[in-house]
Amino acid sequence: MGKRRGFEFAFCYSLFMTIFQAIIMGLVEGLTEFLPISSTAHLLITAKLLGIEQSPFVALFEVVIQAGAIAAIIVLYTKYVLSKPKLIPLILISFVPTAVMGVLAKDFVKTVLFDSVGTIGMTLALIGGLFLLIELLIQKKVIVLSQDMKDLGYSHAIFIGISQGLAVFPGVSRAGAVIVVMMLLGYQRRDAAMYSFLLAVPTIFAASGYDLLTTPLDGYGVSEYGLLA
Repeated sequence: MGKRRGFEFAFCYSLFMTIFQAIIMGLVEGLTEFLPISSTAHLLITAKLLGIEQSPFVALFEVVIQAGAIAAIIVLYTKYVLSKPKLIPLILISFVPTAVMGVLAKDFVKTVLFDSVGTIGMTLALIGGLFLLIELLIQKKVIVLSQDMKDLGYSHAIFIGISQGLAVFPGVSRAGAVIVVMMLLGYQRRDAAMYSFLLAVPTIFAASGYDLLTTPLDGYGVSEYGLLA
């Protein structure tokens, strides 16, 4: 009886910690997804701090939970996008180079870079420094933010998509890459941030779907599927 109770306690404790870790990871994702600070990098660092070892399931979890943040964008901005139908093909054009880069680099990044906290930290610092440099150039009038969403064309959309593709590397913020490039192209901060939000919808849904299709789900139980849900 004592052994059985000990087993039950250990199981509940393990399950509780798994749920606790999932909640913390979800909070980190929600707080960082729409800031130019790389939600993936912060999820990887948080996983390290929580003692979560990287595995195919953890990598899948880190991608899938981002879909929750994207659902918020759909609720908030569907009306805005429908009122500006020109944006839809531009978003899709930006998405294509990102998707190609993601598929080509996925295996290398997940097998080599995901465990390198040092590389992630250096990349975060580099992106932060780049933002500071851009702000300095704006203050000195070297960069003038004079364009808005209606000025966005196909060539810029492609360039923005390529820059977003760099976010496949841990530490490079998807939103940050889009905002930086759009500001370098002269777009106002608000429009750059808005476009980064909208471009996140096809990008993250595609990434989540791709990971679901390519990650073997054999051996996962109710607990794992519950965490993904």
